[in-house]
Amino acid sequence: MPARSSIPTTGCRRCGTCCSKGGPALHFEDLPLVQSGVLSTRDLCTYRVGEPMHDQIRGEVRLLQKECLKIRPIVGESACIFYEPRKSSCRLYVHRALECRALKCWDTAELENALRQPRLSRRDLIEEQCALDELILEHEARCGCPRLLEWLDLGTAQARMALQEARSFDSALRAVLVERDLLDPEELDFLLGRPLDVVIQGLLRWRKLCSTGSR
Repeated sequence: MPARSSIPTTGCRRCGTCCSKGGPALHFEDLPLVQSGVLSTRDLCTYRVGEPMHDQIRGEVRLLQKECLKIRPIVGESACIFYEPRKSSCRLYVHRALECRALKCWDTAELENALRQPRLSRRDLIEEQCALDELILEHEARCGCPRLLEWLDLGTAQARMALQEARSFDSALRAVLVERDLLDPEELDFLLGRPLDVVIQGLLRWRKLCSTGSR
């Protein structure tokens, strides 16, 4: 996040830098966007407890203490799915999320306040003790990020086997949910978070940053 005094501009130049770096996290104030259908679970991606994420306030990569929902990026890119680079515009502009409304790169005070507001989680969008909720709990029990990191740290043959079993379970579960038409493929990253291979790569990068002291 740029320092408040580093950019003399007093208005948005529509450079697209913020949008190209990824979509916003959603807060309770954004819940009506989902309830009204402006956003669907196909538009969202869950970052689970224990995943590394850049802390914009502290300016470092930290492991999430609470899960958060973000508007997902374009496949294979980092840009928000609603960003149109050729027009340097947002398809969701009128209904943009709290963080997007608060973002002013020339003065970050409003965004800093927004970032401190309570974030949405998966269970805010689905009923507790329903089939999907039970599926989330089972997936977390077998593929939770703290356990993944523990196995990576141990590095033993048994830990490597446990890690592989978790990867296989995650991959098979995603395939079954789609093959049986139980879930739209674009809803997988909302319900189960990002694929385990992606999460593991992120954890490995985080460990490397920690070892070099460059978080």
